[in-house]
Amino acid sequence: MKLLNIRLNADDVARVRALRARGVRLSYLVRKAIRAEHDRRTRIPAGKNAEEALAKIYAEHPAAKAGERQRFDLHHRTRFQKAVARHLRRRMGR
Repeated sequence: MKLLNIRLNADDVARVRALRARGVRLSYLVRKAIRAEHDRRTRIPAGKNAEEALAKIYAEHPAAKAGERQRFDLHHRTRFQKAVARHLRRRMGR
């Protein structure tokens, strides 16, 4: 196990002495604080990342306006492939 040395100011030294006098094991307290801080910083809150990701996707790729419609059926594989190929050819300038 590694040893961790930290510098304490006078107020913290007084707190440490008071805790020791009350029977608190400081090593347990420090380990618990380190674990809690690590968990707080590394865990992703449930749903937060998904909401941010979806907001970013919607910002980059807005939905079609009310009057606009696709000229092909998204569920028909060959029509979809042809539409994507047409789009890419136009985009590449061919």
